[in-house]
Amino acid sequence: MPDKPRVQSFTLNDDQGRPVRFTVGTDIIDYAESARAFGREDLAATDAHGRFQRRLFAFPDRKAAVLSPMVVSIGSQNGLFLIRRQDGSESTAWKLTDLGASFKTAVGSNPQVRALGVGWTDDDRITLAVSVDAGGDNAASRVFVAWNLSSKTSDWDKVPWIGCGSRENIRV
Repeated sequence: MPDKPRVQSFTLNDDQGRPVRFTVGTDIIDYAESARAFGREDLAATDAHGRFQRRLFAFPDRKAAVLSPMVVSIGSQNGLFLIRRQDGSESTAWKLTDLGASFKTAVGSNPQVRALGVGWTDDDRITLAVSVDAGGDNAASRVFVAWNLSSKTSDWDKVPWIGCGSRENIRV
């Protein structure tokens, strides 16, 4: 990973003509790529299960004074991870949180996240939905949802997943 993130800063005028300063950096992408928090789908086998599922969502992290992205990713081993700036850090320090660890009690010791959906609002309400199975060839998918989360106040180490069950023996 580069020692310094690539950062571009510029000023634009808002609707009332007042100058607004924007700073855009690549530090989260530099972190995620070097940590291999998500896999490259273009290298996956053409018949791989879930190959064309979206595996990465970025949304606003409103916890710090400076708005940064939070990224939820299905990792290269089908885990579920959150990447966000470390608390109180104004540098390029990022934290990786395993959001899928709690699925072990529901589906077994090797949960495989197959599909992911994320939605958020401007007033900081976040919803996550995932499809998880035990990893076997005929393992049925179970759907889990967490809603009304907040980037400011939620404990992302303890996401309150709601099990929505499975439908017959269908695998997502």
